[in-house]
Amino acid sequence: ALETAGQGIRFEGNLADAMFHRASAGMTREGGETFPYLKSVDGGRDVDMENYVTIKEYSEAELASAIGGIRGQSLGAGEALGLQIVSRDGAGYVTKVMAGTEEYGGEELAAALSLPSPAFSVSQTEKGLKFVVKGSGHGYGVSQWGANKMALEGKDARTIINYYLQNVTVETLGQEMPQT
Repeated sequence: ALETAGQGIRFEGNLADAMFHRASAGMTREGGETFPYLKSVDGGRDVDMENYVTIKEYSEAELASAIGGIRGQSLGAGEALGLQIVSRDGAGYVTKVMAGTEEYGGEELAAALSLPSPAFSVSQTEKGLKFVVKGSGHGYGVSQWGANKMALEGKDARTIINYYLQNVTVETLGQEMPQT
């Protein structure tokens, strides 16, 4: 923490939102037009985190209740078990799912089901649906697990920041510091 005291991160002259998450699902996520400095990078250092893969199973009733709590949708018989992943981003995070007649965001569904990450796969079981989840958090920006491992490898804060956040400058007290 002392290494970064009094420093800020800028992208094109503006303060950058230095997003972070606990551990990626193997890759961090692109920030798109909103956060162009967030590029997808290898998160391979994250895979040895304890509980990197989480498996959760839900009955149809549990699914219907949790999904219904998002927008008040009432799912008919079999609709909760018919949940389908519609799309993923380039890093493997679910961006859209269909449940009944409604479309939900991957983060929205992960929150409703208390999944640690929106990087999940779904399969049917005798009980209901099984979710296999990778990583922890939304996957944008700095992986805390990966950054810690980089620090243990001897990388300094600026190197770590420039790994996860692209085309940014690190500044101290309003003065730009040269990138290494």
